[in-house]
Amino acid sequence: MSLHLVFGSRIVNRAVLVPRTVASVVMVP
Repeated sequence: MSLHLVFGSRIVNRAVLVPRTVASVVMVP
């Protein structure tokens, strides 16, 4: 259970972080 939760949270964090970083990079210039 713990491993599943950790992997799930990592996938969610990446899915949320990638678009945010891309948006920030695009919005800065």
